[in-house]
Amino acid sequence: FEIPATKLNGKNDYKQDYVLKVVVRFKNPVITKTGPISSLEVGLETSAGVYKKDPPDDLFPPPPNPPAKPEGKPPIARISAPKYIKAGADMLVNGSGSSDPDGYITDYAWGTQGAQGGIGNTSRGYVWYTREDVGQTFPIALTVVDNDGQIGSTSTEVTVIEPIPSAIIDITGTLKQNRLTTLTNRSQSPTRFPLVPSKTQVTISAISGGTNSDIKFSGTLAEFESKDVLFKKPGKYKATIYVENTIGYSASSEITFDIVPDEVPFAYFSIPSKVYRDPSNGNKAVISIDDMSFSKDKDPLVRRVWEYRYDSNNNGTFADESWVTFNEENRTRLNLELYEVGKYEIRLTVLEEFGQPTIEQFVTEADRRSINSESTQNLIERIVEVENRAPDVDWDL
Repeated sequence: FEIPATKLNGKNDYKQDYVLKVVVRFKNPVITKTGPISSLEVGLETSAGVYKKDPPDDLFPPPPNPPAKPEGKPPIARISAPKYIKAGADMLVNGSGSSDPDGYITDYAWGTQGAQGGIGNTSRGYVWYTREDVGQTFPIALTVVDNDGQIGSTSTEVTVIEPIPSAIIDITGTLKQNRLTTLTNRSQSPTRFPLVPSKTQVTISAISGGTNSDIKFSGTLAEFESKDVLFKKPGKYKATIYVENTIGYSASSEITFDIVPDEVPFAYFSIPSKVYRDPSNGNKAVISIDDMSFSKDKDPLVRRVWEYRYDSNNNGTFADESWVTFNEENRTRLNLELYEVGKYEIRLTVLEEFGQPTIEQFVTEADRRSINSESTQNLIERIVEVENRAPDVDWDL
């Protein structure tokens, strides 16, 4: 941005305020803890001062070691600094964006009226303001000298605001039933007015789906930086935080988040509907089984229990028969050898393990999801019939 000379209109100095708004729009909405968003917007404000003649001595310090007869084009001084700063907080003042059209910058001279600390003759540094400065606006000035001895100056302003802390609480981890999540206290306060840990208050509560008794953690939520938490039931929950600093300023905030359910897996396998006993293999019938079970939410299937029961009295029902386990090795492809002619029902039970970290003291085996094929597969797809192969007949006269 440039400030034209006509802005001065006979005056010796002029201040220009700038407001920059940046908007980023997403092609697809982004899901966040507070809901979907389609764009992000950030606003920035600053000001710059220019001078028709040499700047006033009470604002700008004299440049160090100015030459007697400067030559060349003058440098351009630029300041990067916030428009507002909290009392007691360190503020970075940066002049490294200054430049010289025909050379390079050799020296920096700063004027920071009302500020505590100093920057010296470097391109950047930190200053801060006291609590008594709240509500006041202070100038920040910079004079730069280039290798030809020419000087350039500019200024900006900063307004000191109350040292109110920022209350920030985040939740990370897997936001899923019976999984480890971590609440982190990222609250901040100006450096010279730190937070009082004993004043920090955090609560977690259920909004819908679960209850407060479904929220599990060890110890208390007092004076914590981070806390591992587990939710026994899916639903919507809320975490709130209150913080206070050493001079009594306080702040609070809250976040809401959803804990998704741990989905039950889906059990399914493939078998032939009919097989024959093989006289060359001891009259055994071999049934080839292929498992196609899966976890709906990508958790690992760590155990498969295979069973069958035989319609021994050939009455068309299996309800009066007992289950026989024939494999528990978590196999997805296997053979079952049978001898008796008739119908058999196959059953598969699949069991999941947590695919993400958990807190073991708050979970039991019952919390690990399992299901058997009776719930997910039609009966006709689970029955195989064993028959004798008819003999070959041949005759002649």
